[in-house]
Amino acid sequence: LEPASRIKNLAHGFIDGGADLIIGSHPHVVQPREEYKNKKIYYSLGNFVFDQYFDPNTEKGLSVMANVDPYGKMQFEEFYVRMKSNGQTVLAEN
Repeated sequence: LEPASRIKNLAHGFIDGGADLIIGSHPHVVQPREEYKNKKIYYSLGNFVFDQYFDPNTEKGLSVMANVDPYGKMQFEEFYVRMKSNGQTVLAEN
């Protein structure tokens, strides 16, 4: 699911205004990530906790760990997760 163009424009505007990282949420599915002006934009990480299992896509999420060195350089690690029907969130394969 692609983010709407107005959401992309907002994220770009935040970076143009000085943000170093954008992490969005709400559509309940993992959306594409983008690098804009050497800054990361995660439009949606999907779900980490969710109690509705009506769609396999809503059972998936992405967790991001950002490491920032003393000079401000960021490195990212991404971990896919999935929610089991018993409510447990576990690491998943891509």
